[in-house]
Amino acid sequence: MDNSKDEIINVKISSTTVKNNEKINVCLEISEDIGFVNEANILISMYNNNKKKQINMKYLWTRNNINYFTCNIDFEYTGLYYFYFKLIINGEEKWIKLDKENEKPVITTKNLQSWSITVYDSEFKVPNWAKGKVMYHIFVDRFYRSAKYDPIEMENRTIKKWGEMPEWKVRSEEHTSE
Repeated sequence: MDNSKDEIINVKISSTTVKNNEKINVCLEISEDIGFVNEANILISMYNNNKKKQINMKYLWTRNNINYFTCNIDFEYTGLYYFYFKLIINGEEKWIKLDKENEKPVITTKNLQSWSITVYDSEFKVPNWAKGKVMYHIFVDRFYRSAKYDPIEMENRTIKKWGEMPEWKVRSEEHTSE
């Protein structure tokens, strides 16, 4: 990765699931050894939407060579959101993303994993029949394939190779709960 072992980066998120119209708090702790942080921002977007919203982080203080930044993010709509940090360090744009291998934040210019927040409907109530139950979602095409399996190309279907991660797409029509 782009940063050395001496450089400290910590990300603290108050919650990874939140009701719509509620806020979460995000804190960024970053070592001065990385350089002078001119500006710290969060870039956030909703799943399947390339439009990113930039939220400026507020500088709080510096203690023991660590700069502290914070911001609150509010979510109006339900869905899955992704975010990462965009910093201006010594006049250069850098990103802080999540290194999937060790689950640690790193300064990078590579397209790594972002943090995720799930926003759910504040009116949602778990139905009584589902309380205390265990549910399973089985991807039948991932459960077992014989050596003779030869997928047929079909319109509006994505066929993946064995062992690849299945794709999941949110339906475009609005859902209502019963």
